[in-house]
Amino acid sequence: MTHRANSFQQKNMTTIIEMKKCFLLFTLYFLLFTCIAQVNDAWLWTRFRIEKMFSETFSISLREEFRFDENISELGGHLTDIGATYTPKKFIAFGVHYRFSGRKRLNDSYNQRHRYYLQVSLKGKADKLSVTLRNRYQSQYTDIYTRENGQTPTNLWRTKLTMKLVSKKKIAPFISTEWFYRLNDREFNDFEKMRYIAGLEYQVDKRNRVDLFYLIQSKLNDANPRTDYVSGIGYKYAF
Repeated sequence: MTHRANSFQQKNMTTIIEMKKCFLLFTLYFLLFTCIAQVNDAWLWTRFRIEKMFSETFSISLREEFRFDENISELGGHLTDIGATYTPKKFIAFGVHYRFSGRKRLNDSYNQRHRYYLQVSLKGKADKLSVTLRNRYQSQYTDIYTRENGQTPTNLWRTKLTMKLVSKKKIAPFISTEWFYRLNDREFNDFEKMRYIAGLEYQVDKRNRVDLFYLIQSKLNDANPRTDYVSGIGYKYAF
């Protein structure tokens, strides 16, 4: 009994040490990003996700996210996402989600957005390189009852390609790119924006994971094209 208790305490202590290291890394990363990004409008996205595995093939998830802009001084947007994922084989997964979000207006109020989306992900692995291709169809309504075209959805097709280095180590670097294609524009259908992402996944243990990422988002085919530079921190708990 004493041996088991000591082993349990040692395991908990190791987890605490790993969490402290991770927190220190986050703090240094945040301070560095804040100093560098003062020239532009610095964005910070913070995410928390919890996932319940009912079996090896089916799970549900809940994600909360807060997006800060104006040099991370104001809450520019927030969202709640709930979804289900079915993974019949290791190389393919299907998902269905609903997302409620709000984005800040010029008068400091927030609009209301309802989004529904379906997605399929294909995954392959070659040696230590993991490649995932995700295709998503989404339909979003903004201010349904208060906006002139509120009952007309904005439909997008999104394709995301992610490459990740996996090994026995707890840290896994990754890069990804994502394209947003407008499907029901009244004038023409074309690419709306693109994202380029680089980051690290830190697997604390089987249930806890933390992420760091840096994202560049370019808005395309718009009268006022813009590029956003975003730093992100995420936490996931799976059970």
